[in-house]
Amino acid sequence: MTTLDNQDVYIDYDIPLERQIAFLRGRLVSFQLDVFEVLNKELGNQGVEIFRAILRHGYERVGGMVEGVSFKDLAEFALVEEHMSGLQSEIESIDENEFKWSVSKCPIWQGCQQRGMDNTFCDVLEETIIEENSKILGEFREPERMCHGDSKCTFVLKNSYGK
Repeated sequence: MTTLDNQDVYIDYDIPLERQIAFLRGRLVSFQLDVFEVLNKELGNQGVEIFRAILRHGYERVGGMVEGVSFKDLAEFALVEEHMSGLQSEIESIDENEFKWSVSKCPIWQGCQQRGMDNTFCDVLEETIIEENSKILGEFREPERMCHGDSKCTFVLKNSYGK
């Protein structure tokens, strides 16, 4: 895994850090939606499958990074990653066998709504995340989804691999 030192990170001290972070988060969401929209428009179902392949490729790297990491540490890291991405999430319950958390604000879903997109992007993203996390981390499911009309997204990760 590559690490960055302070010389590798450019910070413009004339722009408040909060604005820089918000800009980068927004660009990340916008880029994901742009890639999906172009692939879907130009290639239809084949484009959607290419997008899934891109997501899966990212999870291949994650698989190597979590080897030997305890279930509890994985659960705690999940929220850190979400918060860095701009999602508002909170733990509903956590123990050695199950981790349940919810997302009450999702910039990806908000971006889909602003663009007038249907649920396809969220469905593809979430189904791929569930599939890949289930391979790497344990049984993973999402019983509630904002893109399906629920007030929040709820995720449940079970420690089915005994880590």
